[in-house]
Amino acid sequence: VNPYIEWEQYMESAKITSLQFIVSNTTEAGIKYSPSDKFEDQPALEFPAKLTQWLYNRYNFFNGDSEKGCYFLPCELIEDNGLELKRCILQYASLWNLGEAFTEWIENHNSFYNTLVDRIVSGYPKTRAHDIQKDFGFQDNLLVASEYYLSWIIEGPDKIQDDFPVMKTNLNIKFVRELSPYRNIKVRILNGAHTALVPVAYLCGIDLVRTSLENPAISSFLKKVVHEDIIP
Repeated sequence: VNPYIEWEQYMESAKITSLQFIVSNTTEAGIKYSPSDKFEDQPALEFPAKLTQWLYNRYNFFNGDSEKGCYFLPCELIEDNGLELKRCILQYASLWNLGEAFTEWIENHNSFYNTLVDRIVSGYPKTRAHDIQKDFGFQDNLLVASEYYLSWIIEGPDKIQDDFPVMKTNLNIKFVRELSPYRNIKVRILNGAHTALVPVAYLCGIDLVRTSLENPAISSFLKKVVHEDIIP
């Protein structure tokens, strides 16, 4: 459903009784509050504004039923993404004067989780798509190529695990009490190592990570950066 051209269908989806989970990945710029958004816009510009419109429709349709709140699992790579999404929604509820009862419903009957996701997805594999889909036996227009490694860390209480038992799969998904150590590992060690690698490798005429690590001098430099500077 495309809310820009199918607004009514988008709002109707708020009435789906069985809907529990809302997962978003609108990039680092997506979770944003803009006071220029209006409740009457169809749709509002910012993602949290669209979500507030949708939630208000759900709240009214189910008469504020405490059982009809949702779990929110934002995957945007900003710190405290769940708390920031909730903060933006509450700002819109206040801006648009949607009432204390709606605000209380958001606060007490919807759960916002901070998450950290890590996986490189390079996009549609143009050169291999035909062969892949031939093996599948059907055409998949949403085909994407990704690296094998994946990680999804979800911070929060155990409540969600009963309804979202992904730990029973073989995927690398963890529920944790505190997300910050995992975020530090990703941002400082993984991203930091990549950042440190770029100028040194480029000066040596290398533009691939694997080729860099096969070079004894560059590999030694990177290991020292990680183990002697970043980790301490």
